[in-house]
Formats: sequence, C-alpha cells, structure tokens
Amino acid sequence: MISITKWLTDRDAADYPFPYQIGDRLRSPTKNIQGTVRNAKYAGPEYVGPFPYWITYYLETENGQIVKLPASELEKYFKN
Repeated sequence: MISITKWLTDRDAADYPFPYQIGDRLRSPTKNIQGTVRNAKYAGPEYVGPFPYWITYYLETENGQIVKLPASELEKYFKN
C-alpha cells in the first residue's frame, strides 16, 4: 500500500474525501476556534478505502492566524 499526501488545492482533490472546501467557515466546538478554510491535507493510502487516513484543515482566524485542526474536530459555522 502506497501512502500519499494530497492538498485540497491539488487538481485531483475531488478524488479524496475532503468534507469541507476552501472558503467554508468552520469551527471547533471543543477548542472554541473558528475560521475560514485556506487549505487541507489528506494523508493516507493512495486509494481511499477502509484503511485509516487523516485530514487536517488549515483555518485562518479573524486575526489572521493560521491554525491546523483535524477534520474530526470541525463543523460548519454559519455566522448570524
């Protein structure tokens, strides 16, 4: 099994299970962090299947800081 890294900005990113897209507003309820998706990284097998894989999102907060959070800690955020 070949392990690879793919970025959300790669041309073939649609072939990988990125749940959120660039520009989406996300938040982490457990860490009380929210921001806009700037990029994301898939790390795992070349062909997505039952094997473990990891997706890390890079969010830009309102003060311009970039934070890395796993996809499992994030949810869509709709500002009122």
